[in-house]
Amino acid sequence: SASPSALLWLYGLVFFSQFKPSEPFLVDFLVQVKGFTNEAIFQDMFPIWTYARFPLLLLTGIFSEFEVVAGQGVLLVGAICGFATVLLTLFGTSFLPQQIAQITVAANFASRFAVNAVIFQLASPDHVQQ
Repeated sequence: SASPSALLWLYGLVFFSQFKPSEPFLVDFLVQVKGFTNEAIFQDMFPIWTYARFPLLLLTGIFSEFEVVAGQGVLLVGAICGFATVLLTLFGTSFLPQQIAQITVAANFASRFAVNAVIFQLASPDHVQQ
């Protein structure tokens, strides 16, 4: 059975990785505050997320299997990438940091698939086999 602190850690991590109140306003922020054009955002920035996500999903699966990293390590790296995304988006002054932010947000999204691995790791074998 999982300890209450492990479950709280997992629930908190999942909540904060899913809670993104600024996401619907990202394009407006990039156009109005950062000064990028819609064309640059949709042609040169957002496709990076699309193409980075699949390889990062593969890496999530691979690294979740290593005992050194495991699911918790993947979730921790994903959380760090989520934090880096916010910093790059807010404080990046050119187009390159915004493009890097698309890679870090793709890593954050990909790391969410490790939640299932962590749940199975925290569950007792009796509950998993039923």
